[in-house]
Amino acid sequence: GFGGGRLPTWAISQCPLVHGNLVIRVPVIPGFNNTLPEMQAIIDFASSLPGVNEMHFLPYHNLGAEKYRMMGLEYAFDGQAGILTGEIEAYMSYARSKGLKVLKDG
Repeated sequence: GFGGGRLPTWAISQCPLVHGNLVIRVPVIPGFNNTLPEMQAIIDFASSLPGVNEMHFLPYHNLGAEKYRMMGLEYAFDGQAGILTGEIEAYMSYARSKGLKVLKDG
């Protein structure tokens, strides 16, 4: 599965049994899940769950870098460019094709 973890996918699959309306919020992170195949897998999984009909795409940004510097901490993504709107359009289009309402920067 995406991200390599079975426990998160199992836990998410159990949520519709308890909660009726779920919104899946997906951070889009360069070098982790910012590819069409990876996002399609996430979208396919989310759209297969009962009670899920909305997905929010949260593009990576580097706004937290300065806070880390102020605290004297190393920022792991220092120098990494943010995600451009055009990069997410294909993911949003695919999610819509699966019947999901989509939002960027949810």
